[in-house]
Amino acid sequence: MGRNRQSKVEGLTAAGLLMFGKERMILDEFPQYFLDYREYSRKEISGRWSHRIVSNDGTWAGNIYEFFFKVINRLTEGVNIPFHTIDLLRQQDTNIHIALREALANTLLHADFYGDRGIVIEKYPTRFQFHNPGNMRVSISQAMKGGVSDPRNSNLFKMFTLIGLGERAGSGIPAIVQAWNEQHWRIPEINEEVQPDRTILTMLSVSLLPEESVNFLGKCLGERFERLEKEEILALVTAHQEKFVTNRRLQVLLDQNSQILNRLLSHLVEEGLLVPQGKNRWTSYGLSDLFKEAIGVGIEQHNGPNIQLPTADAPHSAESVQHKEEENQHSERTVQRKRDETQHNEGLVQHSGLEDPTLQTIAKRVNVKKRTTSSEMMEVILELCTVRALDKGTIAALIHRKEASTYNHYLMKLVQEQKLFKTYDKENRIWVYTTKQG
Repeated sequence: MGRNRQSKVEGLTAAGLLMFGKERMILDEFPQYFLDYREYSRKEISGRWSHRIVSNDGTWAGNIYEFFFKVINRLTEGVNIPFHTIDLLRQQDTNIHIALREALANTLLHADFYGDRGIVIEKYPTRFQFHNPGNMRVSISQAMKGGVSDPRNSNLFKMFTLIGLGERAGSGIPAIVQAWNEQHWRIPEINEEVQPDRTILTMLSVSLLPEESVNFLGKCLGERFERLEKEEILALVTAHQEKFVTNRRLQVLLDQNSQILNRLLSHLVEEGLLVPQGKNRWTSYGLSDLFKEAIGVGIEQHNGPNIQLPTADAPHSAESVQHKEEENQHSERTVQRKRDETQHNEGLVQHSGLEDPTLQTIAKRVNVKKRTTSSEMMEVILELCTVRALDKGTIAALIHRKEASTYNHYLMKLVQEQKLFKTYDKENRIWVYTTKQG
């Protein structure tokens, strides 16, 4: 509630209406108001959601307060990361859960509720996207650094802060980035669109490996660690983080069936890396004594970020010197291999379709513009790759964009949505993108 200083009239504020009002009354003040949560499962490849919450379905008030609490549990449900344990107690609320709450709150608090197309929250198996009307009030680079807070809806911000869901210090985006970095996930990305103005936060969850566990396994296994498959590493990471791993837990983390995971776990047992406990469907697997022997103490003392491991570069160690020399040689070979690959790929680009008039005509729709919407750019890329399979360097050159940004902003999203398919061109020894599967 508030009071108009000029007319002296007291009544409901716009913030109070948005926070606690009913959707029908909110629309009288904000005609474009709309809240939309969409959830997509891995099976839904047609593009249709598997679960949806909207503000206008008539079964609930439709305000942002109820929307937040309806959405947050579904948004964080099934987050595929191993849980930390502290004093043998499983910690349900990880930094990833906190980051998702922050992202949802920021989307609601910084939205322009007079803007077009409303708020859309999307949850995919490997990414989260938060769309809100209105552009950023600070620069994207400043938002990523933090320290500056300029909320569009200050009264909403105050109310969220009172219930512990907001920080005025501008720490929201840095906290999200830090949580994603802890999991070695790709850094969250902010994009702005115009006509209508819109801000999109994309948070990809494409890795499942906490740094402390990866370091622990690497120190214990040495070169053996490099030969492990990513699924095997995840199983060992989970056993380290959660004290044990089960077939059912891996089904959630890897989206694989029970038989495949039984073979994976049995292989790790045969390799002496896991030890089974229990029988049949209740079998759990803990890290073997090999890890205890490698560090000289019990595993339970090494669960978390404060792992103390023996260093390999202690003074007067002949083995350490030899190891360092081998690492240097390996690094030199890697640098040379990358130079050779770069030269090879640069030669391929000259013959990859840049002179094709059909491709040039398609690309001209976007490469003559300074600003293009993400959807328009992806439509052009799909059309180019329908004509012929193209490598990312050629696509970037055709649309006049940098190769790295073309991959991060467009190609990766199209592959994840299964609109593009990445395949290896054996003849030219290069990865290409096509709309034809297989």
